Amino acid sequence: PYSTWYRIEDIPPFTPSPNPHSPLSSPPAKTMALASEEVNEGRPLEEANLSYGATDLNTDLEKSGGDSEPGSAHPLATYCTFILVGCGCGWLASDSIDQLVANNIDLQRDGAMFGTLSKSSGITGLLFGLFYLVYLLAGSPRMELGQQQLTCTLLILYNVVTLLTLSFFWQLGAPDYPVVVGCNMASTLIAQSTYFFVFPLVTTYYGGRLIAPVRAGTDFSLLITSILGQIQNPSGNHLRFSSTALFLVYVLITCAGLVAWQVILKFDLGLRKRDDHANTEPSSGSRFVSGLQAYLKNLSCPPALLLPIVLATLTEISQWGFIGVAGNAGAKMTDPSGCSGTKGNTVYRYALTLNRILVPLASVASSLAESPRWCFYLLSLVQMACTVALITAVAGWGQSFWVTTAGQNAYIACFAAIGGLEGYLFTMAYRYIGDDRQSTNDQKQGASTVLGLMSVLLPNMVSIVMGQLVESGTIDCVDTQ
Repeated sequence: PYSTWYRIEDIPPFTPSPNPHSPLSSPPAKTMALASEEVNEGRPLEEANLSYGATDLNTDLEKSGGDSEPGSAHPLATYCTFILVGCGCGWLASDSIDQLVANNIDLQRDGAMFGTLSKSSGITGLLFGLFYLVYLLAGSPRMELGQQQLTCTLLILYNVVTLLTLSFFWQLGAPDYPVVVGCNMASTLIAQSTYFFVFPLVTTYYGGRLIAPVRAGTDFSLLITSILGQIQNPSGNHLRFSSTALFLVYVLITCAGLVAWQVILKFDLGLRKRDDHANTEPSSGSRFVSGLQAYLKNLSCPPALLLPIVLATLTEISQWGFIGVAGNAGAKMTDPSGCSGTKGNTVYRYALTLNRILVPLASVASSLAESPRWCFYLLSLVQMACTVALITAVAGWGQSFWVTTAGQNAYIACFAAIGGLEGYLFTMAYRYIGDDRQSTNDQKQGASTVLGLMSVLLPNMVSIVMGQLVESGTIDCVDTQ
């Protein structure tokens, strides 16, 4: 209904009517004041990009988060549709490989496979992240809306191909399992492309409130794979049905995400209209200066958001750089029968399941209300404490406690808490960025870019180191009794 907007500078200058009784005998000062003060909320008109005489529109925009949606649907249906998109192009393939290794003891190669997968995915993610950083620093033009939508479609299709490959060929090349390693690298590209391309697409063109279900969808893949993995191998030592059948279920879920995305494209669900040049500033004549301006613009981050971004990155390192690699070795250290016992596998099975369940649930919980900063910082300290506790278990410190029932339960609880707090804190950091009233759109985009790059580059660096230590046997279960 607001497809045609007129900016104030486009209105012809006011000319008073010679008729003193004319309604145009005095300038519409009140309306102009509303357009410049109430609608723009004190911001420059060029930044707000709102129209003359649009006071009624301002109310609608405030209620909808600044968006105008061509497509209409029930809010719950739209929310679920975007969740499916997140499942289709997020971490589903990567999470399914984690469950495959956890449920197949032969595939673990005495724990070396965890190190191999961690190192391969870490190198892939690090190189891809550096390539994306160079892309940003080069001042390359951003893709158009249609190109970004096509990129999302291709990512989901790529996910389907990866899962189909795993369904029928994951056992080839044993005991090295090159298909599993190769698909793990492909799944890393898919997941990180979601952070680099899909999240900015939804945030820019579909609204900040719809990034929450997409982010939750990427986390729900953890829940889905964990529950199905637990059903397949509840004890950690015996499969109830084949991994091929399980991968085919994941293929169907990804296809549902593809259909959901096509529905969004067909009916323009959640799509908003916004001037593409709302925050564009004139550049200097010098190409060097223009490039420097583009560099600062792409990576600009308000100081008030730096600490939440750093803490959110640390939660990613704890979850994906440490326990995702060394968690299996630590769980085996809780087995009173030694590293060859079956109790350690059961502990790891339950710890991994709870961890993967709490990540999406906590991510959704963080979208319900904004957390006070002091609470955010306190929860970050709690996660750090849980990480330190698991480090002691992996190192074999205090093993007389860890091999007890209380120690095993504490290991499972700490393992699960690290995942839940990662989901909550990381999503909350994105919310702080999106809801920061002191930041311009360019600063919010820059802060999101910094968070995305840090959450990819730093955890992958740690993952490479940890993977090498696990693969070489430096980090491994050791019988101390």
